[in-house]
Amino acid sequence: MARKIAQVEGITESALQAGSRQRKVSRTRRFFCQLAVKRMGYAGVEVARFLGVTTSAVVRSANSEDLPEVANYLKVH
Repeated sequence: MARKIAQVEGITESALQAGSRQRKVSRTRRFFCQLAVKRMGYAGVEVARFLGVTTSAVVRSANSEDLPEVANYLKVH
């Protein structure tokens, strides 16, 4: 899932997992967190380990206002 999302968003998977604070990367990471935690049921700690960020960052991202891409992604995939 991470590889596919990174490709669609035009970033590398390693950038997604590196904890970068660039706007495009952090927005993609937020999108990933919302899908993984809220929609697919992964634990925040698992997603945090995978992304290389804190559990708190993942939980905040997952609980923030849903990005429109989440609904679109779920319809297509």
